[in-house]
Amino acid sequence: MTDPLTPDFPPGYEVSTDTGRIDAARVHTWLSADSYWAKGRSRDKQDSAMAGSLNFGVYDSTACAGSCSPPTTPTVSTRNSASSH
Repeated sequence: MTDPLTPDFPPGYEVSTDTGRIDAARVHTWLSADSYWAKGRSRDKQDSAMAGSLNFGVYDSTACAGSCSPPTTPTVSTRNSASSH
């Protein structure tokens, strides 16, 4: 029987609560620029939220088997699709 509290990740994925592995600046950028719930949040407020939380990171250890590229941030298109026709 599988432990219901332990997710079944594909091989090569690792979950960690080590905040030293989390790029806090990148997380802040993603949240303050791309999320609806934290848009415009200050870095100080984000750092405080992380300090008072149990943070989880999910890491793909197979992504850098040969050559490695850093992950990209989400892209948001600002082009108006109606005007492109």
